[in-house]
Amino acid sequence: MQIKIVEEHHNQVDWEVRTPLHWTIGGLIVGAAVFALLVIPSPSPHRWWAVAGVTGGVLAIAVFIAATTPTVDRGHLERLPEGGLVRRTRTWLLVGERSTLEVELDTITGFEAEIEAFEDRRTEPYQLARLWAISTDEAPRGLTDWAEPASALALGEALAKAARLPFTVPGA
Repeated sequence: MQIKIVEEHHNQVDWEVRTPLHWTIGGLIVGAAVFALLVIPSPSPHRWWAVAGVTGGVLAIAVFIAATTPTVDRGHLERLPEGGLVRRTRTWLLVGERSTLEVELDTITGFEAEIEAFEDRRTEPYQLARLWAISTDEAPRGLTDWAEPASALALGEALAKAARLPFTVPGA
């Protein structure tokens, strides 16, 4: 995933991450339609049960994905003369927009990037990064999910510049 800085000023940063959920759900529906087109012409008396079962399963999976995966993850940082605010909201297809983080800028002492290497079935490990807001009174608060390191580090630098707080990258 790539973090996109939507708006950046000397005292404000807005960012978002969009999940291509419509492609996933569309692919499931197309797959179910292809299955139905291949099975319906068969002479088997159970073909309608097979089509109904696959269609029901695909619809259940699509509803589950739509309910658990946010389509848009937005963040906002604004530094004001009397303080400021850091906010993170997520938007789901079936639920709508919900606030997942809202903290006063006065309680944040800095920002930190976490960079990890991951391995799949690829030949080489790949890196992902996420950003944290370091707070004086509580545990670090997540500002982003795992994303491409270049976009996460660019956002971290923009947040630090707008908030006038330090940005650290452990190990760098």
